[in-house]
Amino acid sequence: MFNVTVLKMKDIKKYLLGILATSIVVFIVSKYIPKNNSMLGCLKQTVPTITNINRTDEQRNYEEDFLQGILKTQISSMKVIENMENNMDSNIENEDVKENKVEEEQKQNIEMAQTNLETEVVTNNPIAEKYQAEYGKVKIKNETEFELTQDILKPDITIENKNVVLFHTHSCESYTSSEKYPYTPTGTYRTTDLNYTVTRVGTELENQLKQYNYNVVHSTSYHDYPAYNGSYTRSLETVENILKTTPSDIVIDVHRDAIGSRSDYAPIVKIGENDVAAQIMFVIRNK
Repeated sequence: MFNVTVLKMKDIKKYLLGILATSIVVFIVSKYIPKNNSMLGCLKQTVPTITNINRTDEQRNYEEDFLQGILKTQISSMKVIENMENNMDSNIENEDVKENKVEEEQKQNIEMAQTNLETEVVTNNPIAEKYQAEYGKVKIKNETEFELTQDILKPDITIENKNVVLFHTHSCESYTSSEKYPYTPTGTYRTTDLNYTVTRVGTELENQLKQYNYNVVHSTSYHDYPAYNGSYTRSLETVENILKTTPSDIVIDVHRDAIGSRSDYAPIVKIGENDVAAQIMFVIRNK
């Protein structure tokens, strides 16, 4: 076993300055200390042979040259350290510039979703629709005891802040693997690779909301892995911890419902000319 000490550049400079100051003090004291009042003066009076030990001019020149050498060495070392620090700072700045550039490019690549496109419901054998209320083209399956009137359904909610919390109780819910988008499954339509799960949907939603200047907190924590049971308990704890520091009027738990092999389970929607989307269900709970 051995010990390793890691020193910062600033600490090394302090040590070098300390050595330099000590060297100067020792030199001045040894050269100018009063002979009669020092222990050396006492020794000279007590031991006559010591009086014969006097520094010659050659010795003094040697000491002065030695001190100048120390000064030059310390100054040279500090210059080298300063150059190293400047290079390190320059490299850090360059890395920061690169990271900022990548972030800006990513932001530029995010297109704001269009909301004025033509839509068309496409389905072969639709199942019977069960809904109790409608608002515009939105069909609402009401399973509560409340009667949903048009006044209640009118979307005139006032949002007091621009904080939105996104999370996923079932973070590992994935989609059908394909040749273009393959992934390693960890269960039936499940994977821990969050690039291929409903968590990625949350990321895209986050990007869109930020285009409208909303502050988004998106939790990508696993709540259904390694154990599926207890997912809702774990996700509730996550949301409660987020709300302690980020008060929010909107909290969204994004899921993906599986339909198995049935092609007539639910309709799909054609958006614009080429895009196709699955049916979306909002489970809304008011405070």
